Amino acid sequence: DAVEHVGLRSPGPLRVQLLGHGELSSLVSATGVGVTLWKGLDVNRFREDPVLEAGGVYLYIKNRTQSRLWSAGYQPTRAEPSFYNVAFSIDRVEFHRRDGDVQTVTEVVLSPEHAVEVRRVTLNNQGELPLELEVTSYSEVVLAPRGADVGHRAFNDMFIETEALPERFALLARRRPRSPGEPEVWMAQVLLGESGNFGPLDYDCARRRFIGRGK
Repeated sequence: DAVEHVGLRSPGPLRVQLLGHGELSSLVSATGVGVTLWKGLDVNRFREDPVLEAGGVYLYIKNRTQSRLWSAGYQPTRAEPSFYNVAFSIDRVEFHRRDGDVQTVTEVVLSPEHAVEVRRVTLNNQGELPLELEVTSYSEVVLAPRGADVGHRAFNDMFIETEALPERFALLARRRPRSPGEPEVWMAQVLLGESGNFGPLDYDCARRRFIGRGK
C-alpha cells in the first residue's frame, strides 16, 4: 500500500486521512484532531474551524518520573517533540514521536467488520532508567448530528449519561432519548493491555475538572 509521510512542519495545507466502511468513519489530521462518525452521528465533538477547538479523540502521555507531558498527536498539548512524523496509508494512520527518552507510536484503524475504532499506543523507553508513565484518553461525547451540537451544545450535553465498568476496564456512554420515538444511542471505550503492567484506572466525566480554568 502507498504510504504518505507528513512531518510536523510540512508546508502547505493540513493533511487529513479518512478511514471508513459504511456505518463507521474516522477523519484524522496530521496534528491529531478529528472526528469519528457512526450512521451520520458525531461520536465525539468536532468543529471544522480550528479556532473553535477542533476536537478529537486525544491521548495524553505524562512522564511522571521526569515531569513531562505531551499528547500522541501534536494537538492538543502542542508540546514540541524531538521527532514527529505521521504516516498515512490506505487502512490506518500512524503517529510517531519522541519526547526525551520516550518513543510514542499511535496507530488508528477501523475494524473492517464492526463499528469499532482501535487506537493502539506503543510506548518505548529508550533511556537507561525506568520510567513511570501515565496515559489518559479524552474526548467529548456527542452521539448526535453535528448541526444539533453546534446549535445547542449545552442542551445537547444534558442528554449524555456515562457509566464506568472498572472490572471490565470500560466506560459506557449513552444518549438519552428526547422523545418517545427516538432510539437510544450507546458507545463504549475499552482498555486492553497487550504487554506490561498498568495500575488501577481513574476516570472523570467533568470537562471542567479535567481541563481546568484557563485550560
